[in-house]
Amino acid sequence: MCPRTGGSSYRAWRSHAIMMKIIEFQVRSEPFLKQQREQLLRETICMKEEFQFNGDTYVIDHLEIGPNSVERAPMPAGKYIAIPPPLGSTTPQGISLDPAHGARIAQVIHVHAAKLSDLSEDPPASILTTDITIFSRLWMGVSPTQSAHFGVQYDSLDIGPLLSSLPNAEQIEDKLNSIVAGLLDQGKINPKYPLEPLPPTETTEIDLSTLEKLLGAAPIVSNAGVTADTDGAALIFRIELQGPFLGSQAMWTDFYRTDVPVTLGDADWSVVVSPDVFVRATELKIMAGLSQAKVEGKFEATDSGPAATWQPDRPGLDIAFSGLVPDACPGFVGP
Repeated sequence: MCPRTGGSSYRAWRSHAIMMKIIEFQVRSEPFLKQQREQLLRETICMKEEFQFNGDTYVIDHLEIGPNSVERAPMPAGKYIAIPPPLGSTTPQGISLDPAHGARIAQVIHVHAAKLSDLSEDPPASILTTDITIFSRLWMGVSPTQSAHFGVQYDSLDIGPLLSSLPNAEQIEDKLNSIVAGLLDQGKINPKYPLEPLPPTETTEIDLSTLEKLLGAAPIVSNAGVTADTDGAALIFRIELQGPFLGSQAMWTDFYRTDVPVTLGDADWSVVVSPDVFVRATELKIMAGLSQAKVEGKFEATDSGPAATWQPDRPGLDIAFSGLVPDACPGFVGP
């Protein structure tokens, strides 16, 4: 378990998560951004739109992939989260957090245009360069089979002040949108995820099968989400298992509306696991051992234990249970 640094934000996270099963994975944004940029570099992007500028006719000669970055941004449709069922019901409920902040990629594209009269020259004598920005939203949610999925969703396009000022700006923007939509997932509503606002049409399932032994049961995802820190240097993926719990709404509200503490330190990645994951897993293992001991006539529990308690200062667990050991002292007899 990777310990978080101190502070009120950490204490708030810990108070929400102490009785929940939360796994949080944090990574530096830079490797992820590099991968996304390299994916675009492998694409062939062609565009030959013409426009008038300062009395001359220009044609877009080529597009060049520029730098990219991660930024926190409002989710236009909010974020769906599951919350515990109301009193007297066993069916979990759901609400949409709005406002909510997630993470998106801002990808700069350098647009190089040449005078139509100079196209016969190589390279053209007059080159006009301007920038556009593609925004793609990072999406993480829960499928109807209660597994966690992740995807990148094309969001919007900013064609910049120069292209926006042209008479055929709308035509150019539509053409650019068409090109970008062909390269990136459009993010239309997918019936596989009816509870999530605008999930991508293609997502990747996050493999949690290795947690089954730790949890004592197959992992069931109740909530999942992704956000970024304030300067976009870290991406934060959080998964809630076997819930939702009483503190789920408050914990996820903090996740999407406040600054999530970054646990990376000098590392490229970190994993934070809430204590209850270990607590329940330990209780289940000891319970199985005690049940086997009872079958073999070696031990019989006399209370509802075992009860495990997380001790963060060590860190470790205290486990309490009581019972009878048959024939433990054969030399003693009763009155």
